[in-house]
Amino acid sequence: MVMGGAITRSDGQPLGQIDNVKLKLAEVFDGIRFVLVHDQGPIKASGLLVTLLSFLAQRTEYPHWEGAFEGREFAVTFEFTAKPVVSRIRLALYGRGTPNATPYLAELQKRTGWRIKLN
Repeated sequence: MVMGGAITRSDGQPLGQIDNVKLKLAEVFDGIRFVLVHDQGPIKASGLLVTLLSFLAQRTEYPHWEGAFEGREFAVTFEFTAKPVVSRIRLALYGRGTPNATPYLAELQKRTGWRIKLN
């Protein structure tokens, strides 16, 4: 199962500076790995990965940051601009244990006040 979503502020203001956004994510998603993606590069994948990549490929701006975290029977990826100020984070949540991500997302929302909307 793959679910997409977005993280924003309810007042429409930016989430913050890149380093602060990464720090806030890392405080909740302990062990998250961030990678700066410069371009799309070659895609050679199948199955679930193709579904995830097609979701992430929508309106993707390069370069951008991707953060990946694996929890108990779920994984989540975060994508946000490489510009100094982050206005929005796109996320993809997948795996058979996606409900196990709920406490993490709730904690992120509690600590930051960010609005998390899953599709």
